[in-house]
Amino acid sequence: MTFRPVLLACAAAALCASLPAAAQGQNNYGSIYSRYGLGERTDFGSSQAEMLGGAQTALRSTLYNGLANPALWADQQVTTFSASVGVQGVRSTDASTDDASRATAGDVAGLQLGVPLIASRLGLTVAYRPYSRVNYRASIPGTIVTEDQTAAYTLNQEGGGGLQRISGGLGLRVGQAIQVGAAVDAIFGSVEYLQRTTFDQSAFGETREARATRLSGVTGTFGAAATARALAGEDDALTLGLSVTLPTRLSGTRT
Repeated sequence: MTFRPVLLACAAAALCASLPAAAQGQNNYGSIYSRYGLGERTDFGSSQAEMLGGAQTALRSTLYNGLANPALWADQQVTTFSASVGVQGVRSTDASTDDASRATAGDVAGLQLGVPLIASRLGLTVAYRPYSRVNYRASIPGTIVTEDQTAAYTLNQEGGGGLQRISGGLGLRVGQAIQVGAAVDAIFGSVEYLQRTTFDQSAFGETREARATRLSGVTGTFGAAATARALAGEDDALTLGLSVTLPTRLSGTRT
């Protein structure tokens, strides 16, 4: 079967209505909205880009690489390696009872290796970073009435996993002002959902319904940048950047 990487945001309202007592668990600390589509999208380029709100298409430096525009990889002068860790905090509030829960956790945000094949002219970059995350847990209490007894139960909606991305490509300087680049992105991973129902002090046993989907696909990113120097002073420069990532069709198996 095939899947398109489209986030089903329209279903968010249905989840909010059906899960009024959301609470984050110790091992499922993410947003409840990561239940939909491929999960909650994440796109980490560099710490410098994050400080600019993700603006990195024209963010140039000889000390680090931005991953949004492969054309800028031509700026490399020395071999560099970087590792990034992201910390995420989630606060969830039940609108009907005002009960709130908090959770904070961290994980790897990206790994990156840059090699100048020809200093300041041709650069190679290989990078790993998460593409999406599924990480949530919500609980709904209730009761079931039979002829013999009334049993209290808890319905747990849990999810984990996500997609990863490995990128590799080249950036080339054409003349003094123009740079171009291209990268290949391999996207892969698995998304797992679990619905678990537990009963308190009754003859009913715990029930579990699990669904796991493994996905993979390949896409490409093309970029270009133009720089005008010494506009207002000897050390000034203005860079305009553009990058385009091709659509992706993900193929997978579901269990």
